[in-house]
This record gives sequence, C-alpha cells and structure tokens, in this order.
Amino acid sequence: MNKQLASLSLLVAASLVSLPALAATNAIVKTATASQITVLSNGNGMPAATSFGLVSTDFTSGTLIKTKTLTSIAYTIAAYPAATTDTVELCYYRPYAATPSLCKAVTSGSTATTTDFNSFPFGNGVGLRINHTTTGAPGAQLKPSRQESVTYTYSY
Repeated sequence: MNKQLASLSLLVAASLVSLPALAATNAIVKTATASQITVLSNGNGMPAATSFGLVSTDFTSGTLIKTKTLTSIAYTIAAYPAATTDTVELCYYRPYAATPSLCKAVTSGSTATTTDFNSFPFGNGVGLRINHTTTGAPGAQLKPSRQESVTYTYSY
C-alpha cells in the first residue's frame, strides 16, 4: 500500500512539473484628443498625428522585467467630417525607435482590432502613432469627430 501511494505521489509530482506555466494577460488603454487640422491655401491639411507611447508605469508592478508578447491592438480612429479626403495610417514603433517598423492603412472614423504588429518586440518604450493626411477647403479648420485610442493587449 505504501509503495502504491509513493508511486502515485511521484506520478502526480512529475505531471505537475511537466505542466507549462499559464501566461497572464493584461491590457493597457491609451486615449488622446485628436488634433484640429488647418488646411493650407493649396488644399492640403497640416500633418496631424496622435502618439501612444508606453512607459514603465503603464505595466503592472513587478512585471516590467518579464518578457511580454503583444497579442492584439484595438484602435479607435477619429474622422474629420469637413475634410475632402482623410488618409490614415496606424504605425508601430519598436522600443525607443524613431522610425516605424510597420505602418498599416486604416479607415478614418473606424474602430477595429489588429494582430499585424504581434511579431515585433513589445514592452517599455513601444509606441503607436495614428497619422492623418487630409485635404479640404483652403483656410478650413478641420475638427476631429472624437478622441482616438489604442488598447495594447499582451501576455507575460
């Protein structure tokens, strides 16, 4: 009986050791007011961008040094109803990079989720930027329809 109990205990202990640790997940939400855009005399709007960078205080205490993996990004893009055209890009910046790793065309005024940036490094110093390129009536002041936001969902 004791041999069977010892064998069963060893079997249970071995199976527990072989189980992979379950990854925790978290989300970081960033929201900002989209810029008002002035349209120049040639009909082109001034460049407009909204940036969403991550800093150490955005991450749960005690997880900063843990390896993190991006699982998705949800985004809300403002529209400029008075614009003649509004071309929008969502750009991903690796930690502390000055140039984007990848830019994705998105629809003005849209809300969606993407996994297009999941292959890039994720953690402190990462950034997303929403770029608007607009045209309109010369001298117009284009007002955004709403705030812009991104939600970084990740595992660690």
